[in-house]
Amino acid sequence: ARQSAAALRWADDCVFGSRKVLMAGVRQQPDLLSRASEDLRCDRDIVLAAVKQEGAVLRYAGPRLQADWQVARTAVENDGRALEHACEVLRGDRHVVLTAARQNPEALTHATPEAFEHNDVLLAAAAVKHCPDVLSDTSEGLYNLSKVRNVVLAAVSQDGMLLRLAHANLCDDQQVVMAAVSQKGAALQFASESLRDDAEVVLRAVQEDWHALEYASKDLLAERSIVVAAVGQSLEALKLLPESVAGRFWTDPSIWGDPEVVLDLVAQDGRLLRHAAPEVAKDREVVMTAVEQSWEAYRHATLDVREDREIAFAIVAQDAQALAHVPEKLRADRRVVLAAVRGHGRALEHATPWLRRSREVVLQAVRQDPSALAFASPELQASPELIAAAQGRAAGPSEAAACATAAEPALQRPLEPPGAAANPPEPSEREGHVGTVRMLDPEGEEGTYTGPLDTQGRAEGEGEFVYEDGERFVGRFSAGVMRRGVLYSQRTSRPRDTMADGQWTPKIAESIVKAFPVHKASCRAVQRVAGEAARKAAQETRAAKEGAAAKKAAERAARIRGALERRPLHRALCGWRKATFEKHLIDTFTTWRAAAEWRTRRRLDAEWKEKFLGVHMEPPEGLSVLATAPAPLSAAKPRSEDSRRLWSVVGGEGRGGIIVRELESTASAALPLRLATGATVEELDLRGNRLRFRRVEGQGPDAGWVSLACD
Repeated sequence: ARQSAAALRWADDCVFGSRKVLMAGVRQQPDLLSRASEDLRCDRDIVLAAVKQEGAVLRYAGPRLQADWQVARTAVENDGRALEHACEVLRGDRHVVLTAARQNPEALTHATPEAFEHNDVLLAAAAVKHCPDVLSDTSEGLYNLSKVRNVVLAAVSQDGMLLRLAHANLCDDQQVVMAAVSQKGAALQFASESLRDDAEVVLRAVQEDWHALEYASKDLLAERSIVVAAVGQSLEALKLLPESVAGRFWTDPSIWGDPEVVLDLVAQDGRLLRHAAPEVAKDREVVMTAVEQSWEAYRHATLDVREDREIAFAIVAQDAQALAHVPEKLRADRRVVLAAVRGHGRALEHATPWLRRSREVVLQAVRQDPSALAFASPELQASPELIAAAQGRAAGPSEAAACATAAEPALQRPLEPPGAAANPPEPSEREGHVGTVRMLDPEGEEGTYTGPLDTQGRAEGEGEFVYEDGERFVGRFSAGVMRRGVLYSQRTSRPRDTMADGQWTPKIAESIVKAFPVHKASCRAVQRVAGEAARKAAQETRAAKEGAAAKKAAERAARIRGALERRPLHRALCGWRKATFEKHLIDTFTTWRAAAEWRTRRRLDAEWKEKFLGVHMEPPEGLSVLATAPAPLSAAKPRSEDSRRLWSVVGGEGRGGIIVRELESTASAALPLRLATGATVEELDLRGNRLRFRRVEGQGPDAGWVSLACD
């Protein structure tokens, strides 16, 4: 029993007549009290030791101990349901019942009616805190709880539907009913008739659950506060209202003129914004809530709110085709259009012509939906790069070259700002007409051109282009594009730099930054372009298999791709040709990279020769090696040359070492090779600088590896 009380289960009953044995047993196995003798079942110490471990064994105690207050209290502290085995007097004792209820509320089912005569709030709180539905018991004792106000109030605060078990007097108590409907609006059905006609109680119930309208008095269904509280949760509540009230709801100015009420309504259905008063339809918060629920509400907002960029973002995020309904000002906004075409590529159809000529916008649209290419400008529709993107692949070097040719008309065409297409310049009646037009330079900066115009109103010939900050470009224009000339600073009449066909000053981007600090931002962009072009040129060079022609083609592809990705930074380059500038940068970076690769190759070759062409090894004592064996060069150094070369292993006497050198001889010898001392070379591991031998006669090691050590 001291080691395991379970062993007593197989002991004879006479053993349990011993007080000492039984005391040791019940401390580990309390149910052994059931096998105790009648005398020991009345032993207070033994029973107390047992109920401390398991309160339910109180059933095996003698009647005198079941009526013992301390024993019963100890038992219910361990298990509240042990109250069932206490004597009737203790099952009505306030303290014992309270202790049992705190441990397990179900213990109240074993309490006598006398226990509830105390009307103890602590007892009620203990009952409803853990088990609110204890009131549903139909026993006489528990039914009395339904008459205790504090008990019912605590119960309905946790489950309002328990109001159905309360006494009729408490169902007419406003505080009790308010607590019930605040927890569960449908509990209004168990309230008295007078409270279902109370506006305050009904409003609290409807605010918790609009379905409570079904149990409210018909006279209260026309109250504005109750109707708004119900319909604000669900429009289905209109079905529970009389037809006269529901019909008046849609035209009631007190409802649709209240921003807070409209905010709740449009949160359910954004299209209800059409019923809102004009001053409410201007409220940005109301409109934003409506369009987030349904973008169709955007049509019913006022014009000043519809021009809000964030609201436009909200509707195109739901349905990109909503771009057709935003004002033209926002359809010319690059960010809004990009957000739309990323969600639905065919939204490009509703963008302005200005953005349908943007390569970035069209590329995003085509990646989302290849059919969007049909809405791009004609020159971009012919772009092999965009065609390849629509087919889900990248354009190769040859396609990139063709892309540059196809994009040439677009690069020559002057860019027009949004809205300029609606008011094009009047075409000249004759060739060489002199006039003034507003236009953009290739970098996208606006200015005024004065000089000859062609029949389409574009700059053609020698003219002057004046920027907004006063800088001037004087030179040759063709088809509306700057060709060559002189760029003058706004602070001096001296030319900043000149550019002529095929002639330019070879300066890299750092020199430009130092020479023209005004354009540091633009020059940093040039540096980024140059870096990208150099990296792409290096990638194309590595991809080329062989030959100078492949290298030139790769460099040209990188230059063209860079030119297509970024428009010419004309002002940053001070009128120089962008293609010539990029060629210089690419040549510079390519030459540097080639030199670096050449130096790396020389270093690796030197290390390899030092490692493999001048190595020494020390053979084991008593072993001299004299043999010649072939080995492919790929084992030591990956190379495409002829591998029919021999590695000669020459050994001397003693520990002088073995020299390995490369021979040009085409002779071959087959492994294994017989060594001078009767050992055989089984394997040459030139990558690991070692050879393996096996002795066949003589003295010395039987087998092993011989390491090759560098000089």
